[in-house]
Amino acid sequence: MFATIHRDATVLLMDLLEKAGICGFAGKVCMDRNCPDDYRQEDARTSAEETRKWYETVKDRTMMQMILTPRLLPSCSDELMEQLGKFQRETGLYVQSHLSENSEALYLGTKGGGSFFGQVGSFEEGYEFDAVVLNDASRK
Repeated sequence: MFATIHRDATVLLMDLLEKAGICGFAGKVCMDRNCPDDYRQEDARTSAEETRKWYETVKDRTMMQMILTPRLLPSCSDELMEQLGKFQRETGLYVQSHLSENSEALYLGTKGGGSFFGQVGSFEEGYEFDAVVLNDASRK
């Protein structure tokens, strides 16, 4: 489950879900670029620090567990992705992200938008992912 960029609100969400008897994974969303100013953390360092603080608060939970959540590759700087990758290697946490929310975001994450990242096909060359793409033809 994607929560929010706010640590306290994400902890509250996890508390409420556990109180309701729900088990699963929740992620404090990380993003530091290409999104509205009021919907991002001020920089990569702040986002990574807040994620580490959140980890210390929730790491011992067994019902609602933590999952690292870089929201969408175009909304995370290289610095933020590097810090989250280092943190993942230290902790062994699972990671979730969006491939896209719309056709423009999909374009940015594939060969069509590779120039955005300075290379062709950033997802294809830099990340492993599973994706299901549905269109009208796949429903027949």
